[in-house]
Amino acid sequence: MSILRELNDAISKGTPESRLTALWHATDMLIMGRYTESEIWIFGEVIGRLSEEIELAARSQLAKRLARSDKAPIHMINKLASDDSIDVAGPVLRFSERLSNQVLVANARCKSQQHLFAISRRKSIDEPVTDVLVTRGDQTVVNSVAVNTGARFSDSGFLQLIKRSENDSILAEHLGRRRDIPRHLFQQLIAKASDEVRKKLQIERPEAGNAVADVAGSLHAMFGPASKDYFTAKKIVGVQHQRGDLGEAKLLEYAQARKLNEAIVALSLLCTLPVDVVERAMLAPDKEALLILTKALDLSWATTMALLELKARGFKPARDIIVFYTGDEETAGQVFFSDNFADGNYTANPVWKVSAGSWKVDTKGATVGLNSTIGQSTSNKVSGNDVLKAILGVQQQQAPQSTYASIYTVAPMSNTFKMGMKLVSANKKGPLNIGPYQGASASSGYRLVYQPGNETGLILQRIVGNQVTQVGSYNDPVNLEDGKVHELLWSREASGKMRVYVDGQQLIIATDTQIQGNLDGWLNVNQGGAYWIREIKVVGL
Repeated sequence: MSILRELNDAISKGTPESRLTALWHATDMLIMGRYTESEIWIFGEVIGRLSEEIELAARSQLAKRLARSDKAPIHMINKLASDDSIDVAGPVLRFSERLSNQVLVANARCKSQQHLFAISRRKSIDEPVTDVLVTRGDQTVVNSVAVNTGARFSDSGFLQLIKRSENDSILAEHLGRRRDIPRHLFQQLIAKASDEVRKKLQIERPEAGNAVADVAGSLHAMFGPASKDYFTAKKIVGVQHQRGDLGEAKLLEYAQARKLNEAIVALSLLCTLPVDVVERAMLAPDKEALLILTKALDLSWATTMALLELKARGFKPARDIIVFYTGDEETAGQVFFSDNFADGNYTANPVWKVSAGSWKVDTKGATVGLNSTIGQSTSNKVSGNDVLKAILGVQQQQAPQSTYASIYTVAPMSNTFKMGMKLVSANKKGPLNIGPYQGASASSGYRLVYQPGNETGLILQRIVGNQVTQVGSYNDPVNLEDGKVHELLWSREASGKMRVYVDGQQLIIATDTQIQGNLDGWLNVNQGGAYWIREIKVVGL
């Protein structure tokens, strides 16, 4: 680059006028040419030396020429941005994309309000920079950055803006119009805003009308002091996530407990999406966005329903929502059978048939529900019940009937289902086996085994003929013998994925696709325990 050597000679030998001429020549060459970063650095050294003693007007002109250039030497652009004169620094602070956040923050912390105003008008501003602007900037700066759609704010930045908007209705309106303000902070803004501002925002942001009404009316009590609740939730859930303790079970717990802030933060962390994105999905009247998030995380239908119901008690999903999630259009929402034994009779609605032992329905006292006694039964047995053989581990004709009691109902169903059972267990003397069977002779099926007092509390099995294959398990004790009613939930999706919950906590998740086609009924087998089945319901997914 011989021209640069000539420019260097102009620096050492030339007059102020010739140096200024050389400066504009070097600047024009840089802006119009194509150079590598190392060559740009050399230009920067030359331009820096040529501009060392130039007057304010010339520095201002140089700044305007370099401000919009993507080839401006970084050390030169940083120097111009830090100039005390706003005529020099202003164009660079507003337009140059060669400035780093560190330089912008340094300027925002110590330069004049005019410098801060120039920064507030940049095409895009990151959170570290806006944090300083909203803290140190005057009213003009704060309002300027609030209307800048390219500005991004941290939660603390939004909080600072909300605090400053208490006596500034214009700022409150600017903030309320921002689409990126999180729900919990929008509510705090509305809570502090004047009636006039609230009315304007309800008109200008009709989709936010519910949030305005919630805060302005009685529903505000549901959420409490939004910022405090939210930051508490964020801290607690964040610690759980860092420890590796945040999963679907915890998300379901928050949803069932109607802890909205915790559920939003948890879903945000699990999806690795911004909180405001998850908030909009959770609170939108159209549930499609939330369904996409839950489907992407492969959450169970139980957890998805809990999230759907979080903002609307008694929410009934439309058929297309169920089909979207489960993939089974034919049986979505269909009840295959249901019995709460309230009539004191297990022989009708639906019809249960005893194949071993004695069964009765207790309707009084602390133990209410379908109960069995181990021993010989005169009831008709299921001929050739291979599933029962496999459960007992011996041929049916060789199995002593003093060791088990079994009962079944014929109920055609799809292999995508959700079973809910309310159960009381009184002792730890034997397992309970439940599950659907396939075929007139019940030659195959799935079985969920509850083993009280065992180190492996639950086992999920596939049974084909006499062959038993374990497809999932919960390898810790599950002790239900406390005299209370416990709820079991077992679902199987079209993909073959099965999930088992006990009292709302997911204990097993496993996938098996070996058993295809529809199922034909349900079988319960008691191998020595004392169980009362208060209710059982199986529906299609």
